[in-house]
Amino acid sequence: IAPSGPEISKDEAGRMLTEFVGAERVANAGYTGDSDIFSSCYEFILTLKDGNTLTAGITKAGGHVVYMLPDQANSEVVLTEGDCIDQGARFLATHGYENMAVNYWRRLDGILTVNYAATQDGVLLYPDLVKLQISLKDGQVVGIEAANYLTNHRARTIAPPVVTEEEARAKINQALTIERMRRCIIPLDEGEVQCWEITASFSDDEQYLIYVDTATGIEKTILRIMQDDEGIVTQ
Repeated sequence: IAPSGPEISKDEAGRMLTEFVGAERVANAGYTGDSDIFSSCYEFILTLKDGNTLTAGITKAGGHVVYMLPDQANSEVVLTEGDCIDQGARFLATHGYENMAVNYWRRLDGILTVNYAATQDGVLLYPDLVKLQISLKDGQVVGIEAANYLTNHRARTIAPPVVTEEEARAKINQALTIERMRRCIIPLDEGEVQCWEITASFSDDEQYLIYVDTATGIEKTILRIMQDDEGIVTQ
C-alpha cells in the first residue's frame, strides 16, 4: 500500500514537517534533496530552537512523515519512562494515529524508543507499528519510524476466533503460568494471521509470548520477553 493523497510541493512539505514537530520548536526547515527510501520523499534537516537538529523524510504524495531521527544524543534524564510513553501516545493521537497501544520500549542515551501498535475492535495490529523516540529530558518527540504503519494500516475484516480462549489455553505447556491473553494480528511469511497472544512464564521468571492461530489452534511462533533496567524487548 503506497501513501496516498495529493502531490505536495517542497515548500508545503517543509511547512507540514514544521507543524508535525511543532512550530514553537522549529527555527528552520532546510530541504536537502529527494529520496525513494519508502516512496518518493522530500528530505529535510530541521533546526530546532534549542539548537538541536532532526533529519526527516516526508512523502510527496499526501505529506506523510515517514521517518525523523535526532542528530544528537541526550544525556539528561528528568522524566520517567511512563511520563514519556504517555506523552508519546498524546503526540500520536494529535497527529491522527488513533487507537494506538504501547508494546515495548528501550532506553538509550537519554532517549526512550517506544513501539506503539494500532488496535481495531480490541485486536492488536502488529503490522501497523509506529516507533517513537522521546526525550527523557522534556518528553518531546525527537524521532519517528512510520513506514510499517503507512504501508499496512487499513480497516480489516477480523473474523471471530474459531479456537476459544479456553482451547488455546489448553495447548500451552502446563509448566507455564499464563499471565495474559489477547487477540492480535501478526505478520508472517504466509501473510497476516490472527492469533491468541499468550503471555506466560516459568517459575524462574522466564517470560514468553506464544502465538496460537485463532482459526486452527496451531502454535505459529514464540518469543522470549527480555526485561532489564534499559527496557522491555522481545527476541
